[in-house]
Amino acid sequence: IYMMCTGQCQHSVKCFLEDIVPHSSCMNYPSEKKAMTVTRSGFLTVVLRKSDGTFHQDIFSCKNRNCIELHRVCDLVDDCGDASDEDWCGNNFKCDSGEFIPLSRKCNGDFDCLDFSDECNVHCSNQVKIFSHVTLCIAAWIAGTVSVILNGWIIIKHIISFSELKTSVAKTNSCLMTVISVGDFLQGSFLLLVALADEFINKSTCFTQFKWTTSKTCNFLGIISTIGSQISLFSMTLLSAKRAIGCRSMV
Repeated sequence: IYMMCTGQCQHSVKCFLEDIVPHSSCMNYPSEKKAMTVTRSGFLTVVLRKSDGTFHQDIFSCKNRNCIELHRVCDLVDDCGDASDEDWCGNNFKCDSGEFIPLSRKCNGDFDCLDFSDECNVHCSNQVKIFSHVTLCIAAWIAGTVSVILNGWIIIKHIISFSELKTSVAKTNSCLMTVISVGDFLQGSFLLLVALADEFINKSTCFTQFKWTTSKTCNFLGIISTIGSQISLFSMTLLSAKRAIGCRSMV
């Protein structure tokens, strides 16, 4: 409180000690423990009676007309019942779920609020990106583009030249190579679509991460990746088995 009222707190906005305690305050105290008096500026205010019969005003007046002791102000606890004893403090962050945490715990990478609002807000630079670093995003763009172009060219080439093949072995090999290229083409498409999604669609903060990961777009990308990898793996397995059988027959 001292540092806040002497201007040494960076985030505090006012010193509540400068406010006059209204005479209608301290409704949570019985009438025999408080008395009315006039300030030097002529305003009617309230003071509290101590156990020794003297009066004091070391109190904070809440917005709901209750009063609390000064040491309970800015203690990260809603002592007033309406949070007005924490509103003007520069040492806390109020979670959207209602509780207060030290300001130093905001945007520190750890969830302290029950609703994650200390990390999931516009002030934190923790957007949920698919790629953790821009280098990975650039690599996805390059690998995806090269894969789509080359495998697309290979697919077209095998389709055009298929009718010119004379033997069943050559046709089988061409079919397997085409299927492998289809799988790699899907994988390249997946990388390109993921890079596009990361750049233009997935602009959410961590608060909406669940919404993104369960969206139809994200599921569609997962389906493309799964189908592409399975096609490539299955085709390469068949091609390897075919060649192994061919080598064994030659021996």
